[in-house]
Amino acid sequence: MSLVELIVVIGIIGLLATIAIPKYKGIQGAAETAAARRNAQTIAMVASSAQSAGNLTIEEATTIDDALSAVVHGPSSGMGIFADMDFKVSELTGEDLALAKQYLSFENGSLVYHAEKQEPKSGYIP
Repeated sequence: MSLVELIVVIGIIGLLATIAIPKYKGIQGAAETAAARRNAQTIAMVASSAQSAGNLTIEEATTIDDALSAVVHGPSSGMGIFADMDFKVSELTGEDLALAKQYLSFENGSLVYHAEKQEPKSGYIP
């Protein structure tokens, strides 16, 4: 293989890389969004199920952070009807919770999942 051929091959590889890298980053961002939505749905489902079974009380929570803390440290430990189930909610990282929180709201004493991002609310929720 001559030097010219080698330079052409390196140029083609470089061109393909410049096309592929932005597409990869877009796919990676879509995957992070899907994971955040899935985590938010799971959190809302666990909270709703635990509240219905009487294993979780978050009505006294005043912020979404208080409600999330109650869910993460509550029903995931396997209480009551959740005795043999593990939803892995307690294994979510702080970053996972922050991303999932964008798709949750705290309304009437319950965590509610929304398909679209929610505007962050500061302070207390009436």
